[in-house]
Amino acid sequence: MDTTATVSKSLPDWARGVAPPKSDLPRHQTEEAKIMEVSKQFEAVILRNFLKDSLKPVFQTYLNEENSQNSIYRYHLVDSLANSMAERQALGISNILQMQLKSTLSSKGSTNNTK
Repeated sequence: MDTTATVSKSLPDWARGVAPPKSDLPRHQTEEAKIMEVSKQFEAVILRNFLKDSLKPVFQTYLNEENSQNSIYRYHLVDSLANSMAERQALGISNILQMQLKSTLSSKGSTNNTK
């Protein structure tokens, strides 16, 4: 029995090169969805920098050793906290940035339509 033919038939079309890969991600997001995502990511960056500095005393107490395991744990802890706080829009920076970007885009759209 030819196992190569059996395996290749069980593979999806995209894996055999017959069709393009499918994605669950939307290909075309609305401008509003893009603005929302970018503003949340920006807030997460600010929170990450803030948390990294503000949690240093905690890390010195519990994770004082400078080894790779502790540094990885510290990185993931700060990253996880920043992402969850940004998702909840804890600082409100995301909302302000969204309003600013929407107004900028709408004013650019109105000037482009008048030309």
